[in-house]
Amino acid sequence: AETGGQRRSHDIGAEIWSTPAVVDGVVYFGTMDGSLMALREDGGGPRELFKAGGAIASTPIVANGIVYVGSFDKKFYAINAANGQRIWAFEAENWFWAQALLDDFRDSLYVGSLDGKIYALNINTGGLIWSFQAEQGIRSKAVLIENLVVVGSRDGKVYALDSVTGQKRWEFDAGARILAPLSTDGQRIYVSTVDDTLFALSSQGSEVWRNSISQ
Repeated sequence: AETGGQRRSHDIGAEIWSTPAVVDGVVYFGTMDGSLMALREDGGGPRELFKAGGAIASTPIVANGIVYVGSFDKKFYAINAANGQRIWAFEAENWFWAQALLDDFRDSLYVGSLDGKIYALNINTGGLIWSFQAEQGIRSKAVLIENLVVVGSRDGKVYALDSVTGQKRWEFDAGARILAPLSTDGQRIYVSTVDDTLFALSSQGSEVWRNSISQ
C-alpha cells in the first residue's frame, strides 16, 4: 500500500469480475467459472472454497463465519467459510449479480436479481421473507436508512421499501439505468446512473441535488 510494489500474484485460471472481500486475514472472491476462492493474506496459494453452477461476479459478504454470495446459476448461497459446505441456497428466476446487504438487527439480508426482484431472506435458513418486483433487473447493492431498504434498478428508478414488509414507500425516477451500488451517510442516499449523473436524495425520496459528471 505504501510503495505500490507487487508482493505476490497467483494465476487463478479464470476471469475475475468479483470485487474481493477481506475478513480476518482471508481474501474471498468469485471467478467466472463459478468458483468461490479463499486466499490468505499472509501467504499460500488460493483454494477453491465452493463451486457454484454459474459464474460468480458479485462481491461476497462475510459475517459470523459464513460467506454470502450470488451466482449466475440463479442461486444465492450461504457457505461455511471454514470448510466450504453449503448451508443453504435460494433460487431466483435470473442471475444474482448484486452484492447483498446484511441486516443483523432482523437476521435478514436483501439482495437484488436480474429477474427484477429484490429479495429479503432469512440469514439462518435462506427462507423468503418478502420480495418486491421492479420493472427491470437489479444489479445495484441496496442501502438501509430509517428502516427502509433503498435500491436502484436498471429501469432507472430508486425504490424505498419497508424493511419489515417490503411494501413500497416511495420511488424516484433517475432517468437512466442504475448499475452501481447505492451509498448513504445516514441522512442522504447517493445514486449514480449510467449517463454520468450523481444524485443525492433525502430519506423521503426528494432530490437534494444532482451533478452531471460528464459536464
